[in-house]
Amino acid sequence: MYFQMKPWNGNERLYFYRQSLQLAGQTGQIGKLRADFDRDGNGFFSSWEDIREHLKTDEFKETFDKAINALRFGEGETPFASRKALTEFLRDKHSAILPGDGEWHGFRADIDNTSLFFRVKPSPGDYDIYCWAYRKDWLDDHMARAERGIRFIDSGYNEKFRIPDGGKIRIKFADGTIDEKTCRYIDDTHVEFDGGGGAYGLQHICEFAERLENVGATVEPVDEPMVMLHEKYYCPLKLAVFERDEYGDLEEDGYDLDGRYAARYEDEIKELLKKEHSYDGCDPKADIPLDLYLCHVRGDDETTGGFAELAPRVLVNHFGSIITKEPVNFGKEGYIPFTEETEPNFTGQSISMRDFINGRFSMEPVQRQSEGMTLS
Repeated sequence: MYFQMKPWNGNERLYFYRQSLQLAGQTGQIGKLRADFDRDGNGFFSSWEDIREHLKTDEFKETFDKAINALRFGEGETPFASRKALTEFLRDKHSAILPGDGEWHGFRADIDNTSLFFRVKPSPGDYDIYCWAYRKDWLDDHMARAERGIRFIDSGYNEKFRIPDGGKIRIKFADGTIDEKTCRYIDDTHVEFDGGGGAYGLQHICEFAERLENVGATVEPVDEPMVMLHEKYYCPLKLAVFERDEYGDLEEDGYDLDGRYAARYEDEIKELLKKEHSYDGCDPKADIPLDLYLCHVRGDDETTGGFAELAPRVLVNHFGSIITKEPVNFGKEGYIPFTEETEPNFTGQSISMRDFINGRFSMEPVQRQSEGMTLS
């Protein structure tokens, strides 16, 4: 059996723990395994707890057993072979550390229609492994809907703000008392407070607004509210950043950014991307080295791979970029249309920016072999 244990990403961090009865039903939380490696670190003592017993089918049990055994005795990585093996496995997995949970690491593994959420930490004298099992299709569907965030409205259904699933709100009462609550997305009109317990529990968002208004209380997000964008952005767990030198060549030594915190470097990342892709009509000489000039090729509207025009900026059907030593005269039209006579003629060479600047290239076409090579 082949599968990957991937470090948690985004709001997956919310599912390494017991869910409320409501959320366990919606996400298909099947049950929980907990295990330890015994005192000497080489045993494997485990126990299973049913949460949704009707979901523990024979097919699931077979899949689950094979997965755990593969992590103990498989041919690839076997982090569950011993406490030492788990320690070695986690050595370079810093991005998997769960926020606010000590040194516990979180990994997700998808196998057929089962999602396993492993929360692990080498813990002599305590449990080393917790594994929460879910129905993958139910979980993915709920998480996709939860990306819309939790709405807070007034009694007239006017939206005040949104917070992400798992975010917190601050309630200020008329007598000056303040109460903070953790919120979970149920659906677009229902929210669960503090795991479904307490005075609020599970409520319709309008019912919650009316309750607050009736007692003269106000609500606000603890952290920055969500901003709903027309575009959706995704960030990998780790970004490898390589900057260009004065000649435009990528430097050999880059540096890494943790994807979870990439927003902190948003301005720097945008500046790097702006230098790499001059799509916004900025001064070409500010974005490429020395006295060179940058212009862009727009592809045809039929996306057949043909060239349409050369222009100082291209916002649609951007095909590629051209660097020249002399400025290009785009005429009164502001662009040069390509025809069979005027479209680029490639020589087939591949050179670095440094070679181009220093003139170390030829305009002669490269001769290609028409047959396979033969070593002599």
